[in-house]
Amino acid sequence: MTISRCERIDVHRVEWRFLQERLPQTIAIRILWNGEPIIEGDMTPDGQMQVRFLPHGATLEFDQEQLFGLIITCRSELREWRYRLCEAGEAWAE
Repeated sequence: MTISRCERIDVHRVEWRFLQERLPQTIAIRILWNGEPIIEGDMTPDGQMQVRFLPHGATLEFDQEQLFGLIITCRSELREWRYRLCEAGEAWAE
């Protein structure tokens, strides 16, 4: 088996994009590195979250603690958005 090194990124330099086009099924956040999407996180109305590494993200190397922190930050951002969408008169209000 061959192991090769990848570009290691500083997660403090990533950009965020919120994606609304999937409403009302999910809300999403896309993380970009140098303008390329690398990770995407979706959340459903019931608060379930999925994280996907996009093709460009598979070629990068992450510090484990920074990656976990990045995912936790994604979850927090999506939760805040979800709470707003659950308020009366919003898309996910019951």
